[in-house]
Amino acid sequence: MGLFDLFKKPVTIQDPIFGTLQWMGSKDASKKYFIGSGMFAPTKETIEYVIEADASGPTTAQREFYQYIQANYDVLTEKAIPLIEKEYRQDMEEFKISNFKKEFKISSLTIPRLERTPLDWDMSFESIADENYFFLIDFKDFEPIQVHVE
Repeated sequence: MGLFDLFKKPVTIQDPIFGTLQWMGSKDASKKYFIGSGMFAPTKETIEYVIEADASGPTTAQREFYQYIQANYDVLTEKAIPLIEKEYRQDMEEFKISNFKKEFKISSLTIPRLERTPLDWDMSFESIADENYFFLIDFKDFEPIQVHVE
């Protein structure tokens, strides 16, 4: 980065689904992405998203992927519950999620490049009752495979 790069205005685009997105370029093509935030329909909450894409912006397939995630949010979170419970049980043996929507809040979503399969992507959640718990759920296609707790 040169001295004049410090004064450049961030490159943004307007996307019909995602709204205002800020470009986060990189010399490494696999690390190019956009960041943004917007209303997540299933929860009616604002979430952040990372969209792995080239400078031209998200593809139609990525927009459809995001709409699929919204339409199938309940199914996806239901599948993730066992992973979250397993992590919680390391500290609290009897922990059980009784109502996911009241106990957790989605905070972000990563939308992958869709040209390679299986699809690797993630969703993150905050615990509403205990702000010390933040969960990042890794998905392979539409199956949760791993949880990271922070």
